[in-house]
Amino acid sequence: MNPTSAPGPDGLPIKFFQTFWNVVKLEIMAIFDEFYVGSIDLGRLNYGIISLIPKVPGASDIRQFRPITVINVIFRILAKGFANRVTLLADRITHPNQSAFIQG
Repeated sequence: MNPTSAPGPDGLPIKFFQTFWNVVKLEIMAIFDEFYVGSIDLGRLNYGIISLIPKVPGASDIRQFRPITVINVIFRILAKGFANRVTLLADRITHPNQSAFIQG
């Protein structure tokens, strides 16, 4: 994950988690465990803030803006972790005609 990408709505950037991984690791791994057993409330993590970023200086028309969604870094860590795990199974669990989201 890019350490300089935008922080989540909680204000914590990826660099924070990378720098202090030895401190936050147990908490993050506990979240993975909660997800695995199905006891986590994803609604508390899976939310974002939609912002409009101007494409050109002095933008005044809606078409001159690009929407972005800022998502919590903890949810991004969860999503990336599970996406990496499912890639090991993707060839066995997808239909041969399906190609979306399959690497290569």
